[in-house]
Amino acid sequence: GLNHLVSMSSARLQEFSHTDTVNCAVLGRKSGSLLVTGGEDKKVTVWSIGKQSPLAVFSGNTSAVDCVQPDLLEEVVAAGFNSGTIRLWDLDQQQNVRTLAGHTASVRAIDFSESGSYLVSGSQDTSIKIWDIKRKSCLMTLRSHAEEVLCVRFSPDSRMLVSGSADGTVKFFDYSAGKILHESKIHGGPITALDFHPSECLIAVASADNVVRFIDAENFQLVSSSTPETSLVRRIAFDAEVSCLYTASQDSLRCLNIEPFAVMDTVAVPWGRTGDLYCPSEHQLLATALDNNVVTLWDVNLKYVNKDPSRAPPRRDEAPQRAPARSSAITVTLPAHKASSYDTPRVNEAPPRTALAPAAAPAAATAGAKSAPLSADEKEKKVRNLKKKLATIETLQARIDKGEISEASLEKDQRAKLQQRPQLEDEIRALSLA
Repeated sequence: GLNHLVSMSSARLQEFSHTDTVNCAVLGRKSGSLLVTGGEDKKVTVWSIGKQSPLAVFSGNTSAVDCVQPDLLEEVVAAGFNSGTIRLWDLDQQQNVRTLAGHTASVRAIDFSESGSYLVSGSQDTSIKIWDIKRKSCLMTLRSHAEEVLCVRFSPDSRMLVSGSADGTVKFFDYSAGKILHESKIHGGPITALDFHPSECLIAVASADNVVRFIDAENFQLVSSSTPETSLVRRIAFDAEVSCLYTASQDSLRCLNIEPFAVMDTVAVPWGRTGDLYCPSEHQLLATALDNNVVTLWDVNLKYVNKDPSRAPPRRDEAPQRAPARSSAITVTLPAHKASSYDTPRVNEAPPRTALAPAAAPAAATAGAKSAPLSADEKEKKVRNLKKKLATIETLQARIDKGEISEASLEKDQRAKLQQRPQLEDEIRALSLA
C-alpha cells in the first residue's frame, strides 16, 4: 500500500479545516497507508492515506489525546489521554473495546507487544504500566524514573522493555520478572526517541543534547555516539536493509552509519516538528510533521541518499546539503486536534553485537546463543510444555478473577508466574507461526 505515495510527487491531498492543535500522528507499520492522529479536540482520528474522509473518528473522550499507537496488525488503535486514561478501539467494529485506568497524570507514550496482547504505557506520573488487554488489567507497575516517562518500547521479540525519561535515563527491563536489567545515565538531557534495530541486539537513543547513542541491548555497552545535530532530534528510524539509522531534526534528515559512527548524508527537509518516522523499504522513508492543526506527510526517496560509509563525509564541492526537491510533501489538515514542551566519548571499537533470533525462537536473542533450528517435533513438544505452564497461570488468574483468592495473598513464586504470562504467550505464538 505504499507505491501510490511515490507516484504522488509533491501532490497535495484534501485539506480539512479545524481549529485545534494536533499532539500526535503515527503511521501503521503493516500497510504504511494508515495514519492515526490525536490532539486537543479530544478526538482520535484514523485516516487512509490518499483518501479525503477519515476512516473513523473516535470522540466522546474527556481530555486531550497525548499519544496514539496502532497495533502491528492495524486491527486496534490505542490512545493515551491527558487525564491518565488509555482507551482502545477496534478498527473493524469502530467501537471502544477497552478503557484502562491507573495512571494519575498524562500518558505520554504507549507500545504494543508483538502479539498485540499486551500494552506498555509511560506517564507524566513517572510510572510505567504493563497491561493485559484481554483482561483489562494492569499486570505490573514499574516505578524507577525520577521524572515523566517520554518513551516506551518493547523489543522486537517482546522479551525486553525499554523506557526513556525526562530525567535523562534509559532503563532496560525484563518485564516478565519485573526487574531492571540496566540503567543508562550517559544521555545529556530528556530522552526524545528510542528505536530497536529489527534484527540485532541494538537500540538507538536520541536525547535533548541533540546526540544519538547506540547501545548494545545484550551487554548494555555504548557502541557509538553521533555528532550533535543542530537542533533537537525528535524521531529516529532504522533502515533494516542497510543497517543504518535515519534521524529527523527541525529542518533535516541525516543518515547515520552505526559502527564506526559516520554521517553518511544530510538532506534538507523543512518538516519542522516530526511526529513519526518510518522506513518501509530501502528506498522509501515516510514521516509525519505537526504544525498546529496541520499534519504533513513527507515521502523521501532514499535512492538519492548516500548509504555508503566509505563516501562519508562527502566533499562539500560534490555533495552540498540536499535540496528538499528530492522529498515530496502530502499535506493533510486534520480535525482540531497543545504541543508538548520538551558527553560522551566516541567509542571506536566495541564488542560485536549479537543478532536477534528470528521470531520463532525469541529465547536465543536473550541468551545470545546461536542454536540449530528446532525440528517440527521439538517445536510441538516445546509448545505443549509452554501451554501447560500457561494453563497453570490461567487457572490461578481465574481464581483471582472469581474472588476466590486475592493477589495480595499470593506467594512470591505465584506472583512471578503471573508476570511470566506475556512472555509465554508471545513464545507460543512465535513458535506456532514458525
